[in-house]
Amino acid sequence: MRRARVVAPVLESLVTGSGRPGRPLHDIGFRGLTFAYATWLAPSEPAGFPAAWSMYLRPRKGGDARLLTVPGTVAFRTAERITFEGNRFTHLGAQALELSENSSHNVVDGNVISDVSDGGILMGVVPPDQRGTNRGNRITNNWIHHIGAEYHAASGIWDTATQETTIAHNQVNDVPYSGVLSGPGDDLRGIMHRNRILDNRVYATNRLLEDGGGIYLRGEQGNSFADGAVISGNAVTDSKYGDWNVGIYTDDSTNWVTVDRNTVYNYVASIGGCSEEWGNRPVQNVRYRGNVWDDTVPAWVERREYPGAWPPANKQDPDDKGCGDPHGLAFTDNTLLPPRNPGLACATNTACAAVLTKAGPLPSYRQGLGMP
Repeated sequence: MRRARVVAPVLESLVTGSGRPGRPLHDIGFRGLTFAYATWLAPSEPAGFPAAWSMYLRPRKGGDARLLTVPGTVAFRTAERITFEGNRFTHLGAQALELSENSSHNVVDGNVISDVSDGGILMGVVPPDQRGTNRGNRITNNWIHHIGAEYHAASGIWDTATQETTIAHNQVNDVPYSGVLSGPGDDLRGIMHRNRILDNRVYATNRLLEDGGGIYLRGEQGNSFADGAVISGNAVTDSKYGDWNVGIYTDDSTNWVTVDRNTVYNYVASIGGCSEEWGNRPVQNVRYRGNVWDDTVPAWVERREYPGAWPPANKQDPDDKGCGDPHGLAFTDNTLLPPRNPGLACATNTACAAVLTKAGPLPSYRQGLGMP
C-alpha cells in the first residue's frame, strides 16, 4: 500500500440542476468534460441494498417497502434543452446521468460512460414517481460499457417512461444486466408514446445476471402501432450467458411495438418473453418485420408454431402466476440464420451485414469516443 494511489470520493452528486413546474431549467451545455470520482452512501444505511432493476427497496412506516431509483451522479430534473456532448463519465458510485421529472428536448450525444457502480443513462418517470411528461429527448452516439460495477441489476440506458424519445447509434457492451431497457419500473399506462430505438450496437449483455436482454421492453408503449415503439436497425449479438436472456426481449405487459429490420443472433433466445396473463398484463400487439435472426430457443422452453422463446404457463398448478401465451404477434419477411454459425452466415447476407455495418456510433464519432 505504500505505493498505491487511492482516490476516496466524498461527494454523492457532482452536478445537479432542478427547475420548477412551468419554469424549467433550460439551455445549458456541457462539452468535453470528465465527470469522475463520486460515491453513493445509501447502501451503507441500516436497510442495506436489496436491488431490483436499478432500483432498491426502502422500508416505510407501516412495515411495507417502496422502490426507489439509484440516483444520477449528474442529474437534471425539470430541465429542457440541456446538452451533454463529448464528455466522459467514469469512477462514479451511482447512475452516471439522470434526466427526469418533466425533462424534455435534451440531448446526450457522443459521450463515454464506463466504470460506474450502477447504470449509464436514466431518463423519464423515475420511481417512486408515477407521473410526468418527458418528451423529445435524444440519446445518440454514446459508448456505454463496463457499467454496473457494484450494483449489477443495471442497464446501459434506461428509458423508464417517456414520449417521442430517440435512442440511436449507441454502443452498449460488457454489462452485467440489460443493454437498453425501455419501460417503467411499475405498470404505468398511458405515458409512453412514439419512442424509437434505432441503429444501436449491443453485445455482451447479461454477463452476470439473467432474465434481461440486449434490448428489453416492458409495459404499454402506446395505444396503436402508429403511436407505439419502433425497434429498428439494431445489431444485438453474442451474449450466450446463463439460461435465460433474450436479444430483443418483449416482457411482462409489452404492448404496441414494431420490431423492424434488426439483426439478432448468439443470444440464449433471439426474441420472446413472458406474457403475464394475470392482472390483464399480457404481451400483445408486437409485429416483427424484415428481421434477420437465428431464432435460438433455450432447451427448457418448448418451441411454438411461431418464432421466439415464449415460456408457457404451468397448467399443472392453477395458483402459479407464471407466463402465458402472447397475443397479436405478427411475423412478416423475417430471415432465419443457421444456428451453428450465424455470424458467418450474416456476413454473407446483404441485409444482415448492412445492419451490422450501420449500427453503433457513426464513423465521425468513433475516434473521439476512443473506439477501435
